[in-house]
Amino acid sequence: KRYNKKTKRVSLEFYTIFEHLGALSGVIENDFIMIKTPSQWVKERLINEKKHLAYNLKVVEVESITPLFDMNKEERLLDITT
Repeated sequence: KRYNKKTKRVSLEFYTIFEHLGALSGVIENDFIMIKTPSQWVKERLINEKKHLAYNLKVVEVESITPLFDMNKEERLLDITT
């Protein structure tokens, strides 16, 4: 979650993986959602469904999606090992 002092807007960055859509990332703001996908097919599906949303939607096709966190590294968010 981020707060931009200049624009006075709150935004939330996200990363998710869906079984049928694959990896997606993006930003959610007060009245706007921007979604990145590496797939032209997913981009077209999301654009076709945006009429069902109460938010403005922008879908961007990118070469690849990078997770927000890499859980394979030593820098884990929650280390429960003893």
